[in-house]
Amino acid sequence: MPNQSSAMHRYGLRGAIVTMDAGRVIADGVVYVDAGSGLIAAVQPVDAPKPIGFEAAPVIDSRGTIYPGLIELHNHLCYNTLTLWQVPRQWDHRDQWPNHADYLRLIRGPAQTLGADHADTYLPAIVRYVEAKCLMAGVTSTQGLTLRGTNTLTEFKGNVRNVESPGNAMLVKANARIGDVKPGEAEAFRNRLVNETCVLLHLSEGRSGDDTALSRFDRLQLANGVDWAIAPALAAIHGAALRPTELELLRQGGASLVWSPTSNLLLYGTTADVATARALGLRIGLGSDWSPSGSKNLLGELKTARLFSQHNGGLFTDEDLVALATRDAATILGWGAALGQVKAGMLADLVVIRTRAGDPYARLIESTESDIGLVVIGGAPRYGRKSLLRRFTSRLEPWTVGGQAQAFDFELSTPESPIVVDLALRAAVDLLTDGFARLPELATASAGGGGGGFLGVAGGPAGGATPALWRIDFDDDVDGAFFSGAGSAVRYKDVAVPVQLDPLTVVDDPGYFGRFSQQLGHVPDWLRHGLPDLY
Repeated sequence: MPNQSSAMHRYGLRGAIVTMDAGRVIADGVVYVDAGSGLIAAVQPVDAPKPIGFEAAPVIDSRGTIYPGLIELHNHLCYNTLTLWQVPRQWDHRDQWPNHADYLRLIRGPAQTLGADHADTYLPAIVRYVEAKCLMAGVTSTQGLTLRGTNTLTEFKGNVRNVESPGNAMLVKANARIGDVKPGEAEAFRNRLVNETCVLLHLSEGRSGDDTALSRFDRLQLANGVDWAIAPALAAIHGAALRPTELELLRQGGASLVWSPTSNLLLYGTTADVATARALGLRIGLGSDWSPSGSKNLLGELKTARLFSQHNGGLFTDEDLVALATRDAATILGWGAALGQVKAGMLADLVVIRTRAGDPYARLIESTESDIGLVVIGGAPRYGRKSLLRRFTSRLEPWTVGGQAQAFDFELSTPESPIVVDLALRAAVDLLTDGFARLPELATASAGGGGGGFLGVAGGPAGGATPALWRIDFDDDVDGAFFSGAGSAVRYKDVAVPVQLDPLTVVDDPGYFGRFSQQLGHVPDWLRHGLPDLY
């Protein structure tokens, strides 16, 4: 659990409270927090007597609405320094776009060059930057640390919880698998599911009904031809190609679905059949995937989810949508007893939106990064409105978001996370901006795959380069297509160009909607034109 840096041992936080507990909303209440234990001690109306032990505790008026901290079930954090990609065409399945020259030049190459080849210099800055990006959108827990060839778990033990290494005895860790289950692995994978609480698996990512994407689901069938490697621990990420038949098999096995509509729509023109999934009773969570083809953060993904719902006849209420990123997400992880609601005895992970006006659920979905009043993790306020955050701590790093005076209180390093010691966000921004501007120089100097490795246009030379560490991990047969075969190949250093650091927020990214509107015609107009209206 993140350490408590504030001297305030116990406090109350006043505001409207959206508990996500059986629809209970307190119009004016107080969340009493024991910062020493990191737990919520009580949740009650403002005029109720203070709980025992809190008689002398200050009650701080947030002047806003208090929600459970947002839980993101899918992201690729290491790539979230990169801007939205102009997707060159609509793809059928995920084995295609990683071979495109623009992807190799603008996404994989830059990420590897800074994050792996020059990790000693840039990895701490990447960690600080992507963590700040989460906090600025109210995300208190996120997923997306598993990368083959490099251990990012210890490097990401910072302020935001990560589901693969949550750092709290109340939270069982989840495991993630990016590559598909391979032929003949179904029995072993089923045994893994039986022995774990949550396994997040990229599954059947592609256009609806695509044969290649569906074949990855078929690999879950056991050798007897009847049973499947599906169990309650399975959380299927994307699942965009799945038909009702496959979704029913997931339901029968007690599995769940992690939905990333923005990225699916940009890459494939379709997304998961959440209408059928919802009708079947599948539990659904939400993930923004990554900034190159998805939302900048989970607030943005909630907006896409709402637009999709509205375009398809109102599949979800606003309360349902908020649940995808709070209560339901916690349940999928096996964290339902500890997180996802504002409730006594649960961990004090909270987000405050700076208004009490309007419907409380719409309030969150329609908010932007400039509306975040406070983010609390384990009882420790980590980010928010400067005037509010300084009520808890004097150690602040000021930041301006949408013209609003905000601030961070980053936890300093612990023995588990020495990589981000004393690194200010401003220093991280400056370092990454400079690094991305000097990519051709850095790629040439790289000793690893970024400069010396081949980025296959149609495959690399047989027996050639070592695969890049910082790339999405797919099947071995797809990996081989990158680096071997008779096709042409290039080295990243020969095609490297400077790129821009992705701005931390949508509200401070003047080019964001321009980049979004320029996406190809397969991106639906209701998303292309509807998203700006929610900002």
